[in-house]
Amino acid sequence: MDSGYNLKKIQEIELEILDEIIRICDKYQIKYDLEGGSCIGAVRHSGMIPWDDDIDLGMLRSEYDRFVAVCKKELDASRFLFQDMNTDPNCGLIFGKVRRKDTILSETYSHQLSFHQGVWVDIFAYDNVVDDDSQRMKERKKIKRLQNLYIIRCGYKCPEGASRVEKLGYFLIKPFTYLFSYNYYVTHLNQRMRKHNTESCSYVFNYGGAYPDKGLFSKTLFTNLINHEFNGRQVKIFKDYDLYLTQLFGDYMQLPPKEKRNGGSHIVFQFQDNRNTRSS
Repeated sequence: MDSGYNLKKIQEIELEILDEIIRICDKYQIKYDLEGGSCIGAVRHSGMIPWDDDIDLGMLRSEYDRFVAVCKKELDASRFLFQDMNTDPNCGLIFGKVRRKDTILSETYSHQLSFHQGVWVDIFAYDNVVDDDSQRMKERKKIKRLQNLYIIRCGYKCPEGASRVEKLGYFLIKPFTYLFSYNYYVTHLNQRMRKHNTESCSYVFNYGGAYPDKGLFSKTLFTNLINHEFNGRQVKIFKDYDLYLTQLFGDYMQLPPKEKRNGGSHIVFQFQDNRNTRSS
């Protein structure tokens, strides 16, 4: 189908969402940082990467929980909604999204699902993890396995580009995921991801992130944040952003080849902007 994809409009809506998140975080002194490509955008372009189609934020789990609680009373419900697996157990998301109402930005593998699929800004929670490499890896694999089962249970399609073996595994496993409810997966994911958050740990990990082999960071990184320009507004990034970005991307100041300047991993099925068409 014609997706109606409009990068400039999508970025405009995402910045509107970002402003609402920043307003809430500033009001309640909730610490957040720009994540991944959004942080590159701030450092390299003083705003969104021109060809990027999403904004990612990060928070320590304690800050994330505060943000979720505050959203219930503070988020402008006429325009926005907060969504994660605890608000919508059938959404398959182990991280949070603030979505813009009266919009649609659906993807090819999930457009058929029944949860709200408006334009979004992602918010990732970092959880404490143990110092022991072997134990940490075992726990991470168990969580990833459970997350994959949860995603399949929610009805997501097998990703485009999956190998024959991956497709076969998907269809063999899918019937067994229905042995358990959405809430079973949500409960166990919460328990496992949050397992060490009451302990004194040196490292944190983003279980919902796109860089699982590079996403382990010292907890001290999150204590030192600075302001940086981002499309005409001030946002928070790590003071030691060079350490963070180099670990994830290597030479992050080097522009990618023109053929790779696209929106990343999102394969859009449909985009609609109905913000100005709501009946009064």
